[in-house]
Amino acid sequence: MDIVNVHTGTCEWVFTHLTYRTWLRREDLARHNGILWIRGKPGSGKSTLLKHVLGRIQKLFRNSTLILSFFFNARGDTLERSAAGFYRSLLCQIFKQRQRWPSELLSKYQEKQRNGENVQWHYTELRDSLRTALLQQGQHPIYLFVDALDECQETQQRHNHAPWEEIVLFLEDLASSGSDCSLINICVSRRHFPNLPDKPLEISLDGLNDGDIEKYLQANLNCSNDFDATMHKTLVQKARGIFLWVVLVVASLNGTAYNPHSRKELAHILETIPKDLETIFRRISDNFSQQHRESSQRLFQWVMFAKRPLSVAELTYGLACTVPHHSQVTLEAGEDFVSIDRMEQRIRFLSGGLIEISHVNSRIYTPEGSICRYKSFEEPRVQFIHESVRDHFLSGAGWSSFQFSPTTSNVAGASSRDAQSFVYQLSSVGRSTVGEH
Repeated sequence: MDIVNVHTGTCEWVFTHLTYRTWLRREDLARHNGILWIRGKPGSGKSTLLKHVLGRIQKLFRNSTLILSFFFNARGDTLERSAAGFYRSLLCQIFKQRQRWPSELLSKYQEKQRNGENVQWHYTELRDSLRTALLQQGQHPIYLFVDALDECQETQQRHNHAPWEEIVLFLEDLASSGSDCSLINICVSRRHFPNLPDKPLEISLDGLNDGDIEKYLQANLNCSNDFDATMHKTLVQKARGIFLWVVLVVASLNGTAYNPHSRKELAHILETIPKDLETIFRRISDNFSQQHRESSQRLFQWVMFAKRPLSVAELTYGLACTVPHHSQVTLEAGEDFVSIDRMEQRIRFLSGGLIEISHVNSRIYTPEGSICRYKSFEEPRVQFIHESVRDHFLSGAGWSSFQFSPTTSNVAGASSRDAQSFVYQLSSVGRSTVGEH
């Protein structure tokens, strides 16, 4: 998952926070079993903070320390938002760092191959193998980072647990089982909801990132020095700790190249800035060009209703295909076609910055005896800039600016006709161009 890096000088407060230091030093372990929880509002910077802490741990501890991470992504494909994907990823990371397959998992793999099976893994096999592999590390320290727990959405589990509950149960069992025989340290970030019982070692971002927001404003907001203090103070108060709100507002203010000449004009600007993300999203979509509004609608429909994240090439041909039965050659010659190398700019324009191209590093792992080989490749794909944007459209509110109003019953799949048309259009373009991405 493509998580933005911290702005210079921000997030440093966490390293002196008493709760973080208690976790790092493994103090009062009987109370928390080595699990640190980071909780905050949507868009408050939880993922960026956790990534920053992960980076610090990677610098502090090397050699024999096993450092693992998983960033749940509800906008990603199935493995990025499922318990099975969580287990698979962590096992692969262990293989990469240790260059050995756990003997139990290797035996099962070889047995499946001997039986001529198409090697498939049930999530319980992955879960149990991961648990065994981690507990067998002995006194070698382990750091495990899990981001966006609430974005775990799919699981093969058949019990009456929400998907994210399975991960919580696994982590708490792992921490309690490993407290005596291994040095397992776990850091988990999540939203305030869904509700979890109070955790003994937890940092709530509410009110703690105001200083970071001020630093971001100082570095990025273009305004007259005469009004810096007033502008910054008001924006920090209105942000209420939501960093994404600040980023969008700063982009809007800088984009209009405003230059107030009086305190009255400044007061009006500050007064009319929306206080919540929903209204910010609505204002952005209301300002879409009338000339390109239909294209904007198609873009949001493609990104919202695609079963998996689309590649840039797939979206390029999808947007150009306004009616069925187009060939690839016809699409490329049509008036609606935009070359792939110009798509990033077009996506930003049509979405008002709410959709982006994310450059994700993917790996393919292949066992060779007891050794693990892997190769990496970059996979650019199109997605919403944040899960809160997707929530905005899932609720139906995001479609109010378009001539498209899905009802509660079909909001997850648009209309049947549109969905079938989208699938047909995508399968109709040339496989040589789209199918390989």
